[in-house]
Amino acid sequence: MKISLLGLKPLDYLIAALTIGLIVGAAVAAYSAGSGASHVRVQTAEGEFVYDLAADTVVDFDGPIGVTRIEITDGAAQVVSSPCREQICVSSGAHDSAGDWTACLPNRIFLEVTGPDETEVDVLSY
Repeated sequence: MKISLLGLKPLDYLIAALTIGLIVGAAVAAYSAGSGASHVRVQTAEGEFVYDLAADTVVDFDGPIGVTRIEITDGAAQVVSSPCREQICVSSGAHDSAGDWTACLPNRIFLEVTGPDETEVDVLSY
């Protein structure tokens, strides 16, 4: 006499285990894909500058209202000081994922993290 838990056969357990493994594998692949950021691109009135996200550095950029300081440390880029009044670029924090960006509009400085996993369009609407 065979005893079967919940009326399932051995092949049913195998299919269930394979399905669970496939779901876990897909979740791991989906959530680990965003770690490919590699560069910081800074656009100013003077031109475009690219820095390695892995190399710690501090860079000052001159703009129409003063100097904006960008710091790259521990794989993240951040505007640490700017002469703008609202300080939104400074309070936006550190940016470390491909597609992250911030801008100091009064000083005309745009910072963007770029990498191999970056997508072209995030949202499209009319």
